[in-house]
Amino acid sequence: FCCCCCAAVGYICYLTFFPLCIPYPYPRVSRSGAGVYAGSFNPVHDGHIAILRAMRNRFETVYAVVGYNPGKKYPVSPKQRAKLLRKMLLKNGLPQVKVDIVPGYIWRFAKEKDAVMVRGYRTWKKDGPAETILNFLNILGPIVFGPLKSPMKTIFFQASPAYSKISSTKVRLLRSFDHEVKAFVQDKECAEDLARMYNSKNSSHSMTKEEMKTFLREVEVIRRQRAKENNKYK
Repeated sequence: FCCCCCAAVGYICYLTFFPLCIPYPYPRVSRSGAGVYAGSFNPVHDGHIAILRAMRNRFETVYAVVGYNPGKKYPVSPKQRAKLLRKMLLKNGLPQVKVDIVPGYIWRFAKEKDAVMVRGYRTWKKDGPAETILNFLNILGPIVFGPLKSPMKTIFFQASPAYSKISSTKVRLLRSFDHEVKAFVQDKECAEDLARMYNSKNSSHSMTKEEMKTFLREVEVIRRQRAKENNKYK
């Protein structure tokens, strides 16, 4: 019994501290299994789509899950976010990706689909500590609340440099002042849909003029970096 417990603890530690991290550019492999990429997608942006494209090249089946808290009210509903996500996937040539809306624990959904979970990261030095904690919780979830199901495995994809500074928070911040989001969503029609959903009327962000100027300069740097990196890896 002691040996079994030690082996189980060792396996949990191994999954927690030595997860599979796939660097960019991603190596070519044969497609197999299923992967679940979950997030609030509040809103979805090109960085999310890039991860889902990488997953499509690795997994036979890919799920994009819009997670949400049933007890919380959102200015843009999970259903609206899922609709925009489906449209962006279609526009980016990824109609095979399945979009689901899931409340509560995402690992339950992944277990039902016999899939691994997928997370994106910029650099492990920057995102590693927070991702390790989340990974540990996802590993323990099935064991404690399953109950006694096998640990949830997570694979980490490093973001392309072209997308490493993109975030949903920055998109919402731009829209809170009714600025365009072409640096974050390059498809014109999807960007227009996003702009209709997210605007100054449903935002609580506030910035001084100087803070806004600094932020817009950062957005311009992101736009230029995206163009540079996209040309580099074409």
